[in-house]
Amino acid sequence: SGLKQFAKSPAHFVHYKTSPYSSSPAMRRGTLVHRMVLEPDDIKKMHVIEASTRSTKAFKEAEREHGEWACLQKEFDEAEAIADAVRSHKTASELIDKATHKEQHLKWTCEGLPMHGFPDAYGNGILLDLKVTNPDPAKFQRTVIDFQYHMQLALYQMAIEEPCELYWVCVDPSAPHTVSVFEPSAEMMQDGVNAARLEARMFLNWCKTFNS
Repeated sequence: SGLKQFAKSPAHFVHYKTSPYSSSPAMRRGTLVHRMVLEPDDIKKMHVIEASTRSTKAFKEAEREHGEWACLQKEFDEAEAIADAVRSHKTASELIDKATHKEQHLKWTCEGLPMHGFPDAYGNGILLDLKVTNPDPAKFQRTVIDFQYHMQLALYQMAIEEPCELYWVCVDPSAPHTVSVFEPSAEMMQDGVNAARLEARMFLNWCKTFNS
């Protein structure tokens, strides 16, 4: 995430690192869906509150006590419907089940820059990223470029250090929650590798200039 912010500009990176963290509804929904699909045992830790909004007293009390593990019932239900769509999709569910590691913290370097991250799922010759976004092929291709998903996937491939098939599993946040599985082309992934290496070198050079 930090390198993607730096790719926009150094100012974006500084803002990202120094601003208080705040999660949007879309981010919270994505986190819930990831837990339900990739780490279903963690759902037992959730504290689901029957309240109209997050501004109610009941929810605020739950959030103070349980932090990010508190959510509204309607948020939980929405995420569950999205997760069910992924689990019901034959190809998506088979790929996720095949992967041996889910949300595992990895550390590696790119061009000498220390990095860390949590690939969604990898192992048994595959690496995949789960995205809650519009799965229309034309729109998703644009999303990949806009949010540099190919650079993110390239960095994760560097981290696991083994040949693998690459996939994006995409599920629409809007009903009926259609699911698509995409394989990036070799050309797209090479662009991702080149972008990651370039941004890493530029970041290191910026740090030297900033500290000189």
